[in-house]
Amino acid sequence: MRLKEQRSWLTVASGLTLGLVLAGCGSSSTPSSGGSSATGGTNNNCGANHNQLCPIVVVPQVTNPEEIVKAIQGEVMSPGSIDQIVANLQKSVPAAWSGPTDTTKIPAKPLTLALISCSASLHGCVTPLTGAAEAAGHLGWKTTIYDGGGSPAAWNKVLLNAVASRVDAILFTSINPLLIQQGLEAAKAAGIPVLSASSGSSDPNPTVAIPSGKVWPLLDVSQSFVDTGRQIADWIINDSGGKANVLVLTDKEYSSGVSMAGSVDELNKRCPDCVLSTFDFLGASVGTTLANRTVDYLRTHPDISYVIAPYDPAAAAIAPAMAQASITKVKMCSLLGDQQNLDFIRKGQVQTCDAAYDNYYTGWAMVDQLMRYLNKQKFSVPLGENTPSVLLDKSNLPPSGSDWLTSIDYKSKYLALWTK
Repeated sequence: MRLKEQRSWLTVASGLTLGLVLAGCGSSSTPSSGGSSATGGTNNNCGANHNQLCPIVVVPQVTNPEEIVKAIQGEVMSPGSIDQIVANLQKSVPAAWSGPTDTTKIPAKPLTLALISCSASLHGCVTPLTGAAEAAGHLGWKTTIYDGGGSPAAWNKVLLNAVASRVDAILFTSINPLLIQQGLEAAKAAGIPVLSASSGSSDPNPTVAIPSGKVWPLLDVSQSFVDTGRQIADWIINDSGGKANVLVLTDKEYSSGVSMAGSVDELNKRCPDCVLSTFDFLGASVGTTLANRTVDYLRTHPDISYVIAPYDPAAAAIAPAMAQASITKVKMCSLLGDQQNLDFIRKGQVQTCDAAYDNYYTGWAMVDQLMRYLNKQKFSVPLGENTPSVLLDKSNLPPSGSDWLTSIDYKSKYLALWTK
């Protein structure tokens, strides 16, 4: 894989990511070709021929990037031909219940939960909480869903409101913990447990080291973002016959961005004839400059045949701009499984694949892990409790207007594990 790289380093900012809102550090420097990796070596000497883009180039800005890259590169490749691998990924993974097997007791006193979305306007922010509220309802618990409002100030405000309301636990989705330290410190002082979802900061993803002196959620309930990145890469390799020219878009503000490192590592290992290029962007630019910037890049790099976006809202902003610019031969893939993006695939509008997962399952898993904590049990591992996922293209989309939902009857499985 030959390297064509355009980079911009992040310093201080906030924005939207993963079909979710997040914030992070960043200002753009002048893009340049080549450069050095965080480990001190060149960033284009990976792969069998030592001429491929290294995952360190696209890994999120975290305290331990080298450890995360080492974990990703050390993963064993799935066996079999690429077409068979893709065929397997187009079925629910896992195919059957693979969640917890140990029971946990329902608290004697019904709980009150605060469920905080990164933004009520973003479907992927709300659906895990909808699942959590449904699970809590089966237990006779009370829940309140708060709109996080999409900004650090609003996130901290609703966290402080939840603490003041003396809730028994707080669950939030897709918010960078570094940006809600005021709220997390208040929850810690009040003895209120806090869980997160969809951050990708811990098992089954490589664990992000907690910055010194910072307050962090008890755990993060997520699917493997590395695996979703690999799934997208596998689809592209199979679709292109191993001859893809891929632009990988990276938002390094959030640890779930390990998905792009998974894509790069998979392309390196399986596609020696692929060409890879990349540039960074800030989540705040999704609704402003990202689409035009992508179009401009594609116009000046006409050999690119595929684009990988790190989350569906970015792809949703880019796809119409590519169509308007008559860039119709470039295919785009993303991850999350938002209905709008699935409609792009259904209608043949630029996007052609999506690595989706059942967000409602994530909410049930959060409730399960919360009870294990309250009962002083070990958390179920992986912490995401094997959230079902699937690789979608035009051949296996769910009905129009609906999310992809696993066929596994996980609700009855959880209810059977929750005992009085």
